[in-house]
Amino acid sequence: MQQSNILNNLVTLMILMALLISYESESKTQTSAKNQSSLVNELKAAIDREGIDGLNTRFTEIYPSQKKLYPYQPESFMTLISSYVDSGQYEIVQALGEINATLSENMIKEKLASAQPDLVQQMNQYKQAVAQAELQNKQNESSIEQKPTPTLNQKTVSRSDLDRFTGLYGTPPKQLWVSKSCEGQLVSGATWGDTAAWWMHTEADNQFSYQDSFTKLSMKFKLDTNKQATELSHDIENLSSPMVRTGPLTADYSSCIEPHKR
Repeated sequence: MQQSNILNNLVTLMILMALLISYESESKTQTSAKNQSSLVNELKAAIDREGIDGLNTRFTEIYPSQKKLYPYQPESFMTLISSYVDSGQYEIVQALGEINATLSENMIKEKLASAQPDLVQQMNQYKQAVAQAELQNKQNESSIEQKPTPTLNQKTVSRSDLDRFTGLYGTPPKQLWVSKSCEGQLVSGATWGDTAAWWMHTEADNQFSYQDSFTKLSMKFKLDTNKQATELSHDIENLSSPMVRTGPLTADYSSCIEPHKR
């Protein structure tokens, strides 16, 4: 859940980047090549030395008193964030995301306040809408937590509601497919290689598991307000988690899987 929230925040930041990148060329002409990525270099060096504590300390030293000495370049900053996303260091990603939000907000205000005040107002309205959506999402999650779905005691159980989990999760080439057997059992597998399908056992309404002599794994689906799966979390090694549902199963997948067949 924490990783999902961090990645959702990054998507929001990317929207702001469309505004910021347009000003980066102007900023580069006003600063020397030596200083263009100095802020990124300073923060990365602080992380390498002392982790998140070093990052926060160094940023406090630089901003706002020394911000002219260390110009903010949005594209370089997003490249830095992406490097820690790729390495799975999500706590650092979150800390950098918060810093980037502060820098990007102030950059937009400084660039547009006098020339385009209406765009600043739109940005504020957008922020209010995002905050309202997050509040509504928390309220929905709280409501679901107060009325938990009873755990199903039988692991192998025939179910008629599995269509809400089926689909493709993740992005090529590393995707997982989720289907169902014709007897009402969840079935999943990898779209790459020649791996056998996993015939999942029900652990709870939105949680499943699989185990044989060589493989043991679990899957849990995030549901929207209509109880439809939007995200899949798993414990498969060397594969990112959670994975967002990217669409339904393609035509080469059957509507249901016969026993021991894909």
